[in-house]
Amino acid sequence: MPPGRRIGNSTGQLGQGWGEVRGTNGVIIAAPSVHLDADQGGRYEWQTTGRVPELPAELAAMLTDAGDVIDAASDTDVTAYRLTYTRNDKPGLLDVLCRKFLASTGAGASRHETAVDVTTHALKEAQAGFYPAETAVERLGTLFRDSVADDAGRPVESEWRGIVAYAVGCALADDPHARRIETEKRLSVAATPLPEIQPLRAGSPLSTVVTPSSPRRTVRLTPANVIDPRPVRWLWDGRLAVGTLGLIAGREGIGKSTVAYQLIADVTRGRMPGIYYGQPKAVIVAATEDSWSHTIIPRLMAADADRSLVYRIDVEIDGDIHAPLSLPHDNIELEHVIRETGAALILLDPLMSRLDASLDTHKDAEVRRALEPLVRMAEQADAAVLGLIHVNKSTSKDPLTLIMGSRAFSAVARSVLFAMRDPDDDNVILLGQEKNNLGRSDLPTLAFTIVNICVAVTSEGPVNTGKVQWLGESSLSIKDALNTVTEQTPETKTATQEAMDWLHDYLMLKGGAEKSSAVKRAAQAEGHATTTLNRAKNKLGVIAEMSGFPRTSWWRLPEPIESTGGVQSNHAPGES
Repeated sequence: MPPGRRIGNSTGQLGQGWGEVRGTNGVIIAAPSVHLDADQGGRYEWQTTGRVPELPAELAAMLTDAGDVIDAASDTDVTAYRLTYTRNDKPGLLDVLCRKFLASTGAGASRHETAVDVTTHALKEAQAGFYPAETAVERLGTLFRDSVADDAGRPVESEWRGIVAYAVGCALADDPHARRIETEKRLSVAATPLPEIQPLRAGSPLSTVVTPSSPRRTVRLTPANVIDPRPVRWLWDGRLAVGTLGLIAGREGIGKSTVAYQLIADVTRGRMPGIYYGQPKAVIVAATEDSWSHTIIPRLMAADADRSLVYRIDVEIDGDIHAPLSLPHDNIELEHVIRETGAALILLDPLMSRLDASLDTHKDAEVRRALEPLVRMAEQADAAVLGLIHVNKSTSKDPLTLIMGSRAFSAVARSVLFAMRDPDDDNVILLGQEKNNLGRSDLPTLAFTIVNICVAVTSEGPVNTGKVQWLGESSLSIKDALNTVTEQTPETKTATQEAMDWLHDYLMLKGGAEKSSAVKRAAQAEGHATTTLNRAKNKLGVIAEMSGFPRTSWWRLPEPIESTGGVQSNHAPGES
């Protein structure tokens, strides 16, 4: 309708069952209805750009006489709109909506708009089979009538019937799959204890409606033959699966974050070997320990990330208070932004800081309350979640035991990567797969070092940061490396240094290379044990290669590393 035009009686009332939306562009009038193409999946949509199309002739004819009162819609009998109900009982969801209505209206929100919101949600859930539609209408109707009881002269019953008619139309016209997803998202909310909400007025009969109680539980069986098998889809081939939680564990300062931002860069450039290879994807980052300007942005630049696909996530409270992401409270909003951006990866750095502060991270049950809904959300949103987590300083030889906090962290995660320094070379960091529920458990350990590069020169000076330089695969497993660290003593370290000096000088005398068998015989004659010699070889970076005919093993000193003055290789492991 053009602005200023009136429909209905002198007070603008349209009659029972009609709704109106007012905006700067005019007024939209709608009767309760189901989309004409609902059986083909048709849905109402807001048009936010361009001209509003001309009204259909049938509707234009209805609006010819602006002063006429449109015939009131007939009273809504909810039994006439009886919705499918499969007795998949989850009455706790309806309790959540009742308490939401009281909390919102008690805080000053519009009683009509809040009733429309919660009733629409309720009837969608009734359509999905979680409780009877009649029960939802009865309980929410009681709440609504009581909330407006003091407004003398308000047409409460006709207003309520209009709300129900609108909600029924939405429930019947909506997509069943979308209803199921929307409902399942709220299951995590329903599972979270909510504060008790007092009735709006003392002595109100609503106390029996909203008093928290244990929801009735129903056991449901699903035969395995109706569940379809699905292949594992890898974001990082063999190491991090889509729809799961993965961890990178390691000591503080070992390079976990630097590796994570290299992985992020590879995802945004389509370089990550996995299902999105060749397809750049977005990444969402929740980081609290590092500054974005001083640390994270330089690392993304060093790793050659497409920064337009990397999103920092913050939480606003009441529109202006910024807070960190908190799990499980922000799961629904997190899933929303994942779907909105098409993100393939969510980085939580560090993971522990993302858990609600009231949860004890050393108690399995409380950690699972945060992580299990997160995993369900990741599966529904078709994204991988990567959490960084510190390890303690104990001397355990089991990498998973070293992870700080509850064992639930490593139990809920489907994959765990562990980072530690190579016991034979402090400049090399090992990254091993210590848990992999969905793939191979014998993946080779990756080795890398962190090089310092300048990514920008600003008016305040140069911006330097660390960058991952992959060194290929290591013959050491993480468990072997931990055993070596545990067993090393000052005496073995001294012996290794002596063997390094001897091996370097010996190979230099041989022109930089010698047959490995000759090296071992010479070392034995000098009193160097085989294990000590191998440790010295690794620390020196001696290269073992096959050459000649017949094929013979040689040990060769590495070439001196020359400064390139530029960015090192950005390739992820396994790429050429």
